[in-house]
Amino acid sequence: TWFQEMDADGKVNEAFMKRIHEVVDYVIDAGLYCIINVHHDTGANDYAWVIADYDNYEKTKARYENLWTQIANEFKDYDQHLLFAAYNEMLDKYQSWCFAMFQRPDGYDKDEADAAYQGLNNYAQSFVNAVRATGSNNEQRNLIINTYCSANGIGNWNDHLTDVLTEIQMPADVTEGHIAFEVHAYPNLASGKNEVEEIINKVNTYLLPMAPVITGEWGTDLNEDIAYRI
Repeated sequence: TWFQEMDADGKVNEAFMKRIHEVVDYVIDAGLYCIINVHHDTGANDYAWVIADYDNYEKTKARYENLWTQIANEFKDYDQHLLFAAYNEMLDKYQSWCFAMFQRPDGYDKDEADAAYQGLNNYAQSFVNAVRATGSNNEQRNLIINTYCSANGIGNWNDHLTDVLTEIQMPADVTEGHIAFEVHAYPNLASGKNEVEEIINKVNTYLLPMAPVITGEWGTDLNEDIAYRI
């Protein structure tokens, strides 16, 4: 979470960046891979400023690119054990889960949904541009782009569930083959096998033709209301 560590000009607190650096080193020194992302700056909260909305993107574009420029410069000499992920579960201005406009009070609106996906895709492109511009190992660093709300598109209770997969765009990149997509999955325990198979089928159909896919969060719902995260 970065917003609380940024001053009015968008500069990240040096002590906070130092702490991030320390934790990244713990992970890599243990022989693991590490992912840095922009996390709670998105999502269903009152302080989210990275929102899937074109107008919001235009207002925050410079701040967002500046944040990723700072992060990328801090870690540009790290090898490929370090990955960057553009954002976490980005939601629209109505904080809709499942797909854009799901929680719009007056019902689904296509024009507003299009603006939401356009905002998300523009944030993804800004992320790629900002990281690549810092040079060094960031020229070929593996970068991760989440779907809308990191949803995986499964289910048949609404015609717009698959929009999260069909509306995401592959960002233009000066380096070929170093972008992956990310989805999250919390299948119900009782129907887990079928849900996992559907996730794999949806990912194979819509995302894998463009890029590899990471399951960035995984857990099992014991019922429809409670998720136990691993």
